[in-house]
Amino acid sequence: MGWIIALITAVVPSRTFFVLVTLATQTAIDGAVGMFVIYSSILDEDISNFRVALLPLSSSSDTVTAPATPGELPNG
Repeated sequence: MGWIIALITAVVPSRTFFVLVTLATQTAIDGAVGMFVIYSSILDEDISNFRVALLPLSSSSDTVTAPATPGELPNG
């Protein structure tokens, strides 16, 4: 990250631009790490009496109910 910021700020020697590039780079890295942690550690885990998972959106007005057992998916 330091090399990228140094190269960009060498071309455009503005303090405001340096701060914006640093903030954008840090936000992108933090977002990528956060999404990796959420998808790899939290989703599809059985935690005590509940399960954290993503369900597809249904195209009809039917409501989606939770599966009776952890491995069972609703039909629809």
